[in-house]
Amino acid sequence: SPQKVTVVESKTHPLGTTPKQREYQFVIISYNLVSSLEDNLHMMEFGMVICDESHYLKSAKAKRTKSLMRVMKRVRRLLMLSGTPALSRPVELFTVLNILDPRKWNSSKDFIARYCRAKKKKGKKMKPGAEFKGASNTHELHLILTDTLMIRRLKGDILKNLPKKHREIV
Repeated sequence: SPQKVTVVESKTHPLGTTPKQREYQFVIISYNLVSSLEDNLHMMEFGMVICDESHYLKSAKAKRTKSLMRVMKRVRRLLMLSGTPALSRPVELFTVLNILDPRKWNSSKDFIARYCRAKKKKGKKMKPGAEFKGASNTHELHLILTDTLMIRRLKGDILKNLPKKHREIV
């Protein structure tokens, strides 16, 4: 029913501040508002969190990621969706993997060493992030992800009647 759904559109939304505001079954909120309403979100009990465009959570240092992580750690079910493929930088997957399964994906250093072609230049200290832009052991990573956490569907597999892409130079 409509009274069980709320769409948070501003920082002044009274989300979670009254018993009635805590009874919503569905809360729709943008990533930009999550950190502004973090305390309000913590007054609520969620059974599930669905993060659309979850690739926006690629940085564990970002405010929105930190705020959401506090909420997501308390839920029983978590679904993270993204239509953006991670083609060449496995390092951008780590935060989402850590959120989904912190026991399996608990060490960013190990992940970087195994899947990000991390290299230390001779005689130099490793700069954070600078040498992690590559990819290594991608076939292994793909197999692990598709076997445990990731379901990948192509548009053509789902929408059989999609017209062919039409490209033209204007």
